Amino acid sequence: MAHSAGQSAHPNLLANSRVIQALRRLAAARGAPMETRYRNYRIEAYQTEIRRWRARIRRLDGKKLKVAATGEQHEFLPTAAARGAMTARSAIDVAQALIDDGSID
Repeated sequence: MAHSAGQSAHPNLLANSRVIQALRRLAAARGAPMETRYRNYRIEAYQTEIRRWRARIRRLDGKKLKVAATGEQHEFLPTAAARGAMTARSAIDVAQALIDDGSID
């Protein structure tokens, strides 16, 4: 199949990525876990109750996380309930702040 100069060989690729983004937003709105990578960490936001989100932080390399204040090591760390967020995005922001301020390594 020949394509003209302005046509893409994969016209559905952009449409498919938009569909995937829409499905991710829908899943997050319904309480399904939402995952992202940030620096050397994987952050998974999950809903604990209506309008209450937390995030679970894991290292991408599989090593245990170390809590800076106590030296304790864990496979993963959930964000604190006191820092409960109203959206998946804000739960991820809380987790990123913990990484940025050196609270975990």
